[in-house]
Amino acid sequence: MKKFLKGPFIYIFAALLVVFIGSSMSTGVSFKQVDTSVGISLLRDGKAESVKIYDGDQRVDMILTGVDSTVKSDHVQFFYVSSRAINFKSYPEELRELWGVN
Repeated sequence: MKKFLKGPFIYIFAALLVVFIGSSMSTGVSFKQVDTSVGISLLRDGKAESVKIYDGDQRVDMILTGVDSTVKSDHVQFFYVSSRAINFKSYPEELRELWGVN
């Protein structure tokens, strides 16, 4: 047993433990990827508290007002293609102000 503690195995184990603990602590909020139609439905239903559009990635990240029963998450993400881009002008003024888009 003493040979085991003197060898490199204890240092390798300690390093792996530090990496594992560090990676588990650094993971932030993860967005659940949903289908585009589901994401647009959540927008239309007014369930979004915050919406961020990443035009270059053609990605939408949404924070919902609460955990949605269908997607079982309050952080959702979906992708779109330019031809199906979201027309925010068709939404009521109150929702556009809430989302921060004009």
